[in-house]
Amino acid sequence: MFAKLSIGLIFVLMSQGLFAYNTNSMKKNYHEDINLPDTILHPLIQDKKIIKIEAKTKHKAKYLGINSIYVKENIENLGKYVWNKKRQAYISPLNRKELIFEAKKIYLISQAKYDDMKTIKNDLAKINKKNLSDHELKDLFSSYNQLSIKEKELMFCSDLVDTLIKNRLIYLKNKEYFLLIDKNKQRGYIFSFHKSNKSLEYIGSDHISTGNPSFNSRNDRYFETPIGIINRARYRRGDWISIKKNAFKYGERKDRIYYLGKYLIPIADKSKFKREVHLAIHSTTPIDAMLLGHKVSKGCIRISRELNKILNKSAIIDGKNGKYVIIIDSSLPIKENLKKLEKFSKEKIKHKRNKYAMISGNAQND
Repeated sequence: MFAKLSIGLIFVLMSQGLFAYNTNSMKKNYHEDINLPDTILHPLIQDKKIIKIEAKTKHKAKYLGINSIYVKENIENLGKYVWNKKRQAYISPLNRKELIFEAKKIYLISQAKYDDMKTIKNDLAKINKKNLSDHELKDLFSSYNQLSIKEKELMFCSDLVDTLIKNRLIYLKNKEYFLLIDKNKQRGYIFSFHKSNKSLEYIGSDHISTGNPSFNSRNDRYFETPIGIINRARYRRGDWISIKKNAFKYGERKDRIYYLGKYLIPIADKSKFKREVHLAIHSTTPIDAMLLGHKVSKGCIRISRELNKILNKSAIIDGKNGKYVIIIDSSLPIKENLKKLEKFSKEKIKHKRNKYAMISGNAQND
């Protein structure tokens, strides 16, 4: 009897519109909303690198002139589909299901093929981990991109690294390499440190993507990539390689995923509530590879396949020729970056202590 009354009460409340929050959130997250700014997608759609389809009714996907495609539905990755002539449909190689466009949803489609890496394959073979030279690495970067660094950027990075050394947040040896991620520029820089004159040598850089919490929805949780210093020598054992099942999500098959550890990160921009998140550096899908240089990731650091191969071959962040991944924001002054970097290192220790407290049964909620 009580169960029947409660069900009836729910129906009354729904009819009165008291459940409007849920319906509005459904409309907001599942209506024609891709959550990506048009300024990001517009040049790619104009250049026909990405096809954007707004489905008004539910229907089977027709032939788009490409045999092998990669599909995203409202930011969610659906994966790879291959055209089947007999069935006259795009079929998923994993579950053999047809690609169906749902009503009132937006789909992003690109050719399921990465850029040709033949340009750097020969240069990668020449690199020796034991006798790594700046000249070889510079030639490797120049073979696939021509990104340079401005004097102001170099001065900012060198001043920041100098303050980090003085404050004993990092310890760099002579000719040691490190990866510096700039959230403002959305670029990853590789430097080598020369101890004799305490200067930085710019090796090369590439476009990256960091987390954007403004893309949060009911299904997906996006986090702001934290400003911090990560010693990769501690987490190298957590690395893994993308296999056939999750290939494309973390790059192509056999692309390496560089583990950065587990951290407490706020669930929103100015939220006091935090959640445990595993961070990593990895390659990405064909569509997201085109969006490198913009904040579109879920919290991890997305990189190109070329940079992935360079990091793997040169052992720059493996503890051999270098170990640090430093995440900064060049839009903030050095003092602000320093405060956040110090806070990150303290929170990391605090998180570890709480972990041990949870084992003993005396954990405190942050």
